[in-house]
Amino acid sequence: MSVTPSGMLSLPLENLRTLVAASAAFQAWVGATGETEAELIASAKEHIYLVGLDGDNVVNARPFAVVDHGESWTLTRLAEPHTYRATGSLLLCFEDNVDAAHAGSIPDAQLAFTNMVGDVVEDMFEKAGTDTYLAVSQITLVRGPSRSAETQQKTEGDFMQIVLQVDWGP
Repeated sequence: MSVTPSGMLSLPLENLRTLVAASAAFQAWVGATGETEAELIASAKEHIYLVGLDGDNVVNARPFAVVDHGESWTLTRLAEPHTYRATGSLLLCFEDNVDAAHAGSIPDAQLAFTNMVGDVVEDMFEKAGTDTYLAVSQITLVRGPSRSAETQQKTEGDFMQIVLQVDWGP
């Protein structure tokens, strides 16, 4: 990614990316490395893509997350001059290859995946709105969890995916 997010429409994407990367569960899931919290977050961010992935090597990129624009964004003028409040929604997709140990069991494959996603979401809610982390107000399941179809597995691998809507703002 060569363009740096800036401005009121792009910064929420980067802020959600940082919030996910700050999750100890996500850091462990993707094998983030580093001595300090900043190094762990930077390492985890390498597995979180803004808007989508470039290239055809999705199988080797897993596990990963994708942060994208949602369907709502509002900028409200407040009573004080030059004061505004922004709120909106973002999409957060998690994807991971099914572990060989769970490949033969649909329930085990799905539960192993949703256990990891649930741990990340729990970490996100603990940090949301603190320090400089995105103020998340609600997270809603949009799609999934779902497992790749047999036809997909031949080209894209055996994987699980879930898409969440993350509402943010005060």
